[in-house]
Amino acid sequence: MYNRNPKGKKKEVMESIDHDISFSKIMKEVERFGSSHMTWKDRKALENKKVTQLGGKLQKKQRLPLSVARVEMKKQKEREEKMLEH
Repeated sequence: MYNRNPKGKKKEVMESIDHDISFSKIMKEVERFGSSHMTWKDRKALENKKVTQLGGKLQKKQRLPLSVARVEMKKQKEREEKMLEH
């Protein structure tokens, strides 16, 4: 009675899934290629992102000792005050 072709419909769905998979593969390749031109911080962030996607734990962020951080905070505050003056 009806002239349906269910196999053709399945094939279209499978092709779209294959297209999505190949697109995600291409995106990963582009991301990996671009990582060679990133700074070390960006590369580390990308690596951490991959680890979390695979189910791993994030690494703790690097922390500065207070003796070093105070000097940097003081210099930053001086820069901000200088920018406000101009």
